[in-house]
Amino acid sequence: MFAQRLDFLMRLTNTKSSSLGRVLYLDISTISRLRSGKRELPKGQDFIKAMSLYFAGKIKEDHQRKGAAAVICPGKEWPLEPGRAAELIHDFLVGNPQPAKEI
Repeated sequence: MFAQRLDFLMRLTNTKSSSLGRVLYLDISTISRLRSGKRELPKGQDFIKAMSLYFAGKIKEDHQRKGAAAVICPGKEWPLEPGRAAELIHDFLVGNPQPAKEI
């Protein structure tokens, strides 16, 4: 589930593993394994907050906002406030039981 959600956000924002890895101080292979599902989400999840902030900042275009809203908060507008967008992305990534459409 996490892998699919991470892949969705990376495709939506056209983010490469190397770019995300640099921001999060994670090895590119770690990002690739998380994205493919070959590595489970670590229990500490210290990087999820930073990851959420990163993606919130990358969702700028109208089509990105519409795509994110359709999957992460169906029936609602995507928030323009980065902090709120990051909260939604965080909950989406960690599997908060918020209703979300299939990716």
